[in-house]
Amino acid sequence: MANEWAETTLGAVADFLSGGTPSKDRADYWGGTIPWVTAKDMKRFRLEDTQDHVTENGAENGTKVVPAGTAFLLTRGMTLLNDVPICVAGQPMAFNQDVKAVASRMIT
Repeated sequence: MANEWAETTLGAVADFLSGGTPSKDRADYWGGTIPWVTAKDMKRFRLEDTQDHVTENGAENGTKVVPAGTAFLLTRGMTLLNDVPICVAGQPMAFNQDVKAVASRMIT
């Protein structure tokens, strides 16, 4: 039985999350150590770092941080005219509102 497949929905095994942008007027939200994913970063499948970074305070006030292994999908922006970027976080990362994340859940 342990080797058999169980039929389920993607929503039962993964969380679908929307990102956000901390206020650009708050210097204490930016320049930290947490990578912050935008369309410009989504050029390769394995995403190890990003151009912009947020602080812990910024992450708590306008975006979400997801664990390594989370998949990102670009859902808004001009890039979608030619490409549908999908990448996987190589470390914990935050992301903006143009990006959606699919984070796996622990299955019990």
